[in-house]
Amino acid sequence: MKKTLISLSLISILTSSLLFADKLTNAEKKALMQGHTTVIIPTAGDLANSLKQNKNLHGIQWDRFIDVKIDPSKKYKTQKDKALHLGAKGADAYFLAIAKNSSDLEAVANGINTTLTKIRVNKKALRNIIGQENLKSLETEVKAKRWSSVLKKIAKLKDDIQFQFEKANKQSLKKLNNIGGWIEGYRIAVEGFNSKYSQKDTSVLIQTSLIEVLTKDLKSIDSYGKKGEILTLLNSIHTILGKAKENTLSKAQVGELSKLLESAKSFL
Repeated sequence: MKKTLISLSLISILTSSLLFADKLTNAEKKALMQGHTTVIIPTAGDLANSLKQNKNLHGIQWDRFIDVKIDPSKKYKTQKDKALHLGAKGADAYFLAIAKNSSDLEAVANGINTTLTKIRVNKKALRNIIGQENLKSLETEVKAKRWSSVLKKIAKLKDDIQFQFEKANKQSLKKLNNIGGWIEGYRIAVEGFNSKYSQKDTSVLIQTSLIEVLTKDLKSIDSYGKKGEILTLLNSIHTILGKAKENTLSKAQVGELSKLLESAKSFL
C-alpha cells in the first residue's frame, strides 16, 4: 500500500477551518481512505470562503487590502515571475468577489487576461489554450453581480490553468502559481485579522505544515531569481507561527506577520 504524506497538523488545518470538506473530489476522498499519497494545497478561495462564513469577522472590508493598479507587463519579465503573479492575482480575485467589489474585480480580471497572454505553454499563449470563454463568462457574471457564480468561475479558471501547466509538464510554473496564490491570500487574511482581531479565530492562520510543503516545492525549482527572497519570507512566517500558544496567535504576532508580509508586495 502506498503511504500517505499528509501531516496531522495539515489535516487539523483543513478540518478545523472547514476549508476543504466540500472541495475534495471523489478520487481524493478515496485516496485518503485507502492510504494513498495525497498533498492538498488550499486555494485562496477556500480561505476567503472560510473567513466569509465566520461571523466574528463580518464587517472586514477585504478589498481595501488589495492593490489593483499593478501593471504586470512592466514588472514581471520571466515566465516564472508571471506564474507567481498570476497566482497572486487569482487570490485577489477571490477576495474581491467576497467583498462584492465588481469594479476592482473587473480590473484584476483584465490583468489576469493580460498575464495569460504572456505566459507561453508549448509556444502558445496560455489564454489561447484555455480559451477566452472562461474569461468572458467570468466578466459576464461579475457585471451581473452573481457572486456565487463568480466564485465558481474563478475556481474553474484556476483549475484550468493548473491543468494546462500539469499537462505541459510545467511543474515550476504550477508550483509558483500555487505559491503566489497562497502568499497573497494569506497576506490578505492577516491584514483582515490585523484590522479586526479575534484571537480564537487566528487558528486559521497557523499553517506551518502547509508552509513546509510550499517551501519544499520552492526549493525544487531551479534558476529562479526570487527564490531566496520568497524562502526567507516563508521561513520567517513559519518561525512566528511556531511561537503560537494553544493554536492561536496574539495581536502582536498578527502585527508581526502583517509587517513581514509587506515585503511580498515587491515580488507578487
